[in-house]
Parts: sequence; structure tokens; C-alpha cells
Amino acid sequence: MRRLSNRYLASLVVLLFLTLSVLQSGVRAVQNSKPESWSTFTVDDMLDVANANAASLSNDGHWLAATTASLRDRIGIDNARFGDPTYVAPSSTDVLIIDTQTTKTQKLFPKKQQVRNLRWSPDSNHLALLVLKGDTFEPTIWDRSTSKFQTVSLPKEWYAAENSDMEWSPDGSQLFLTLHSVQWRDKARAQFENETKGRVVVHSSKEPFLANGERPQLQKFYYELAQANHPGALEAITEIIPITQLLFGTDYPIWRTAESVGGVSKYKGFNDAQRHAVNRGNAERLFPKLKS
Repeated sequence: MRRLSNRYLASLVVLLFLTLSVLQSGVRAVQNSKPESWSTFTVDDMLDVANANAASLSNDGHWLAATTASLRDRIGIDNARFGDPTYVAPSSTDVLIIDTQTTKTQKLFPKKQQVRNLRWSPDSNHLALLVLKGDTFEPTIWDRSTSKFQTVSLPKEWYAAENSDMEWSPDGSQLFLTLHSVQWRDKARAQFENETKGRVVVHSSKEPFLANGERPQLQKFYYELAQANHPGALEAITEIIPITQLLFGTDYPIWRTAESVGGVSKYKGFNDAQRHAVNRGNAERLFPKLKS
């Protein structure tokens, strides 16, 4: 309960602080302006609207790491690379360190940086974060007492994964994160290039693709059940698709694995044999080399 109360208090402090800042600026602008000089809300104004986010609150509730960014900070996104697991879309932000007791605020960097996964250490003395350098993120630790940065050394030919989270050990002596190899990155990029710029197979409308209706064609595909593991979705898909074509899926880390496992395990429409087929039997039939 202590942590929940502290997070709620810190969020209120941030919102109050930012709201007062905006109100004070607005009041001064109104006082110093004549009605005829007012302007309409433009596209540039919309691009510059800053959104605040409470990124990490220290365990003692004293220090809040927050970020502020606008739509302008995301200009330059290459939509053609969506789906490329190695692509890091631009998203610069200001990082603020806020004393929740006094609302005193300092910027972590002199200018906006692209950062991810801010985490306070258990003793509240260090802040870990991923900072983009070039096209990869570097795990970095900021010392609150000295305001100095230290880059975490990684094994040669390895880098912080694009979707890596970061967690401190309970005593604060270790930092855990996911790594990718440079070899994996090169292979993933090459595969994305091949899949998006390679040959495209087009099915002729003159062929009797749906001569017997769409159901027989739909039943040829395999379907994984990520985010479709609740009773409504499972009941709907099993009315059309045979059990032999269903595979377990999670969408981790976007979707909690426990919900994916629990959804299939608790669904009363499956008997034990069908549940086993969905969880692993069908996958083992498709990929016999992975069977243990």
C-alpha cells in the first residue's frame, strides 16, 4: 500500500506542477495581450503540445523520473520499416527528475534524448535507463548524488535488445536486461528486406479459389491464439476452424503470458486432449525437431 500511495501522490504532484506552470504562462500571456492579437490553434501548436509521463517512481516515493515529449519529437518515422524488429522509430524526450517533496525539478540531459525503460534502484540512488546511441540502445546508470552517467559494459558483438526491459536485483547490485547479438540483428534486417522487397505472389481471380465457399480455404491455415484466448473468441473460432489448426500464442511482452496460459487452461470447451493439442501437440506435429 505504501508504494501505491506514493505513486498516486507523485502523479498528483506532477500533474499539479505541470498544470500550474501552464496556467501561470497562460495568465501572463492573457494579461500582456490584447484580444485582437490572439491567434487560432494551428497545426504547429498541435505538434508542440507536450505530453507528460511518469516513467519511474523510487521505492521511497521521494524521486520521480518523468518524461515530456510532443508529436514534433516523433517526426521522421519510417512507416515502411514497421515490422522490422531492428527498427527504432524516432521519439526524443526531455527527462525530468522531480523531488516529490518540494516539486524541485532538474533535466537529466541538456537536450532531448531518445530513452526507454527508466528504473530507479531499490535504494533510490541510481536511475537505470536505455539511451539511444546510433541505432542501438546503451544501458546507462545515472548517479543521483553526483549527477554523473556510467555506461554499462556489454559483451563484444552484443547489444541491448530493442524491446528489452530492465530490472534491478533486490539489493541493487545487479541490473538485468535482454541482449541481442549483432549477428541476429544483421540476419533479422536481411530477412525483413527479403520479405518486404522480394517477390510477391498474386492469386488470379480466374482460378476457383472459393469454388466451394470460404470455409474449406480458411480451414487450411493455422491460427495462434494470442489475444484470442478468452471464451468468446475461442468459441467463435472453434465453430469454423478444427482443433488441429489452433496453436498456443502470447504476444509477449505486450500481452501478459499468464492470461494467455490461463485462457486456454480454463476454457471449458476443450477436453484434455484438445487442450494438449493446442498447447503443444499441434506445434510438435508442425515442427517435429522441437519435440522433446
